[in-house]
Amino acid sequence: MFKISKLIINYLKTYFIFFFVFILSFIIKITSKKVTSKTKSITCFLYGGIGDQLIIIDKLNSISDQYEIKVYLDYKFKFLSDFLKTKKIAFYRKKNKFNFIKSVIRDKKTNQIYFSNSANYIHLIIYLIGNFSSFIGYLGNFEKIMFGSEYFKTNQKNRYTSIKIIFDHLIKIKKDTQKFKFDLKKISNRVLEISKAKPYIVLNIFKTSYWGDVSLPLKVWENFIIRNTYLSKLNIILVGDNSQIYKSEVFYKFISSLNVINLTGKTDFYELGYLISNSKFVICNDTGIMHLSNFCKKKNLSIFTFSDPEVYANKAFTNTLFNKKYKCQPCISLSKVGCDNHPPLCFNNYNCAKTIIEDDLENEFNNFLEAKENNF
Repeated sequence: MFKISKLIINYLKTYFIFFFVFILSFIIKITSKKVTSKTKSITCFLYGGIGDQLIIIDKLNSISDQYEIKVYLDYKFKFLSDFLKTKKIAFYRKKNKFNFIKSVIRDKKTNQIYFSNSANYIHLIIYLIGNFSSFIGYLGNFEKIMFGSEYFKTNQKNRYTSIKIIFDHLIKIKKDTQKFKFDLKKISNRVLEISKAKPYIVLNIFKTSYWGDVSLPLKVWENFIIRNTYLSKLNIILVGDNSQIYKSEVFYKFISSLNVINLTGKTDFYELGYLISNSKFVICNDTGIMHLSNFCKKKNLSIFTFSDPEVYANKAFTNTLFNKKYKCQPCISLSKVGCDNHPPLCFNNYNCAKTIIEDDLENEFNNFLEAKENNF
């Protein structure tokens, strides 16, 4: 009964937001000015999870030599500032929204662009209260893009592709995308030593508990890893966040006969990026680690169960494993108007986490290796 009540509330909330976004979008369409050569500054409010933000950070870095970039960054994601080229970073705290709004209003914005990087209506509000000259990005909807005074729809549902469309309009001088250069002074000696040792892969078998119990069963991972002759020749670096330490220790005991180094909860995010950038490849779930692998231009095999690989996978670097067995899969796909994706209201107890077995992993891993050799 509780779930049904929550579902009804979500539907009512969605329709209210839809109407709200419709009004704000109309105002922006008639106020946003054309982006000209005089426009030299871009402000971006980084929003969403780690993966969402890394997609944007990569693109902001690519235009940082052509535009002055200012970023509003949630203090709890302060570690992401190490990946930004710009030093104009304003930290905010969600608990202190009033001060954040005041800082947006106070900033002087001459010929300045506001970049909307998600479908959430908060971007529309920030643009309007901030008195920016031009609006670019998603107009409360991932299928609708505003670029200054131009408005158009896109059929591209993939996040990486649609973001590229927006930034291609901005870039005056196109350059090849450069790999991110890590500052070795920020890397611990232990991580540096591991990265220089025997060739290794990075393995993350858990998905954040924020989404519910959606990770594959440990037994599936154990059977796949133990019987894989290719992986037995390499070091396996097991990674994850602090909330995954206990489960990771249990899993480590299952596969300790192999060359495994358990670094779960023992690296910061910057060091994790460095380990990924120097690995042969990454095996993970559809998590921030997948997006960090894409940021580092590193090939990865990523497991999808309830989220849509057509939306979230970067096809240039990600090979996906998605086994649809339920009509409700994927329940996380295109976001609703004015909203971002949130944990789904699941009536199936996340049984989709059991749709992939070790044979699926083995077969897709072999496809991944073949594709990697042929530069997929």
